[in-house]
Amino acid sequence: MQMQKQLNAKPGMKIKVFGNVTGYYFSLQLQLRDPQGHCLCRANFSQNCVVLSCQSRGRWVNETRASGGLPEGNVTIEFLITPRGFEVSYPNRGGDKTECKMSHGSGNDVTKGRVFAVEETSSFDFSKFEIDDPAEGEARQAAKREFMRLKDPNEPMISIAGTEQMCQELGVEPDDVVMLVVAWRCHCKEMCEWTEEEFVDGLRAMDVTSLSQLRPKMAELRRDVQQGGTRGSLPPAGPGSFQDFYMFAHRLSCGKRSPILEPPQHCLVTPTHTHTHQESSKEYKNITRDTWDQIRRFFMADKDGQFGTDFAQYDASGAWPNCIDDYVEWIRHPPQPAAPAPAQ
Repeated sequence: MQMQKQLNAKPGMKIKVFGNVTGYYFSLQLQLRDPQGHCLCRANFSQNCVVLSCQSRGRWVNETRASGGLPEGNVTIEFLITPRGFEVSYPNRGGDKTECKMSHGSGNDVTKGRVFAVEETSSFDFSKFEIDDPAEGEARQAAKREFMRLKDPNEPMISIAGTEQMCQELGVEPDDVVMLVVAWRCHCKEMCEWTEEEFVDGLRAMDVTSLSQLRPKMAELRRDVQQGGTRGSLPPAGPGSFQDFYMFAHRLSCGKRSPILEPPQHCLVTPTHTHTHQESSKEYKNITRDTWDQIRRFFMADKDGQFGTDFAQYDASGAWPNCIDDYVEWIRHPPQPAAPAPAQ
């Protein structure tokens, strides 16, 4: 399973990446990206070697290859961000420290770049980032003050009342999907609960320190999952953004209970249809992760025109879940409105 952790990067910033190598076979990649999400420089760490690569005229160039790789146990990798790349220092298997430099050939500085730590196997347990940057420290303190302003006085977190206040200050309704996008960006684990770490890290990942700064970016957040990662002033959400966000919605709902699709509220939307099951007596409880993902695949297939007009080519004997079969049947044969009662 791949894990991504990102933070804002700028020249002069010192970053320490802490982790634990728990097995011989592992792979860790650290990347420096531009505001559009394009990788400029990367460092690949494995059990045998460390390879630093950069982009030069659209091609990857291996500038540095050091044998030995990272040792097992707790390790600390240190980065210094430079205008054209980074300098990296890491422990090697010989017990010494190796220092390397890396610069990209795009001709652009990385003032607004992003650093990603990517865990590619379970044998490297990413622990945390540590940032030595006075400006970032002040920004995190400002975000923490915003958290303390919103947190529940009786709980160590922002709870329902604080979430409602967030919605009011951001100018959205509590049931607006954009709030789910905000929670996704903050990596929340529970519905309507925001820990200090989630809230502060989330604001900084979105390059803001307060709700007043976040409010003008809400439109970009709406486009975030639609476009697979924003291309505006917000840091990119990363590849596969819509699928990750969609599955996050299921995980967040399962924190308290599985998602429930109730007839009066449930609305299915496709590129050609928007219908609400007002007349249906069906109710789908405890939707599994697989079914949830199948619904996403159904929407994508409909968007590609695989089912034809009004789902004429949809095969009810296929492998789609029952809730999709019921929805298509409802589209094909919508319930007729009740005849008005005769006048007395």
